[in-house]
Amino acid sequence: MAKKVTLGYLQKELKKFEIESETNPCYIPGMVLLSSLVCGPNADKIAKFIKKPRSIVRQFGKVIRTNGIWKHDKVCCEWFDKDGGIAFHCDILVATGLLKRVHVIVWASLAGYLEGRNAS
Repeated sequence: MAKKVTLGYLQKELKKFEIESETNPCYIPGMVLLSSLVCGPNADKIAKFIKKPRSIVRQFGKVIRTNGIWKHDKVCCEWFDKDGGIAFHCDILVATGLLKRVHVIVWASLAGYLEGRNAS
């Protein structure tokens, strides 16, 4: 039987990323991101789950979706990989609008371009 994920459980998980209290400015965007793994990328369901105003969650959700962290009904993240803590903190900054996510294909194209320039 699958374990039911609670708000308290996600709050404990958030503490693992050194976001310990609701006074931390990273708390709400962090909870929105983690909760999207439980609720899906649905701002209204997330707002109800984390008990925060829908308007705030929708604001973060719009930025998260625009930056490709939420695509259709999927959450695109690397938060639990070896260096996942860094990825999670970067995505929090994306959610707040302080960073933008750049897709890997852009970097791969740039790397190929630079290799071609260095070869000549």
